[in-house]
Amino acid sequence: MPVTKPGYFPILDNLRFLASAGVFLAHSVVFFSFPGAVFGFPVFLKDAGYYGVIFFYTLSGFLITYLLMKEKRRTGTIAADLAAVLPYRLPFFFCLPLPGAR
Repeated sequence: MPVTKPGYFPILDNLRFLASAGVFLAHSVVFFSFPGAVFGFPVFLKDAGYYGVIFFYTLSGFLITYLLMKEKRRTGTIAADLAAVLPYRLPFFFCLPLPGAR
C-alpha cells in the first residue's frame, strides 16, 4: 500500500474522475445522439452531467471543510490571509453593483 500525505484521500481521486467523466459524457452526447441510439444512450447521459457537477461540488465542499477543521484543531482559529486573498477578490466587489444599476 503506497504511503500518502496526511489529509490526502486517494479514493477521492477516483470519485472526482467519475464525476468529471459524467460531465464529459453528458457534453459529448451531442456528438453521439442519433435516431435509434442503442439502449437509450443519450437519455441515460442527460442527467449524468448534472449529477457529476453536484457530486464534484460536494467533494470540494468536503475537502475545504476538512482542511478548515484541521486548521481550527491545529491552531485554534481559522486565519484568512486577507493580503493574499483581497487582490483576487477586489474586482469581484466592483462588479457586484452592476447588475442592479439603472
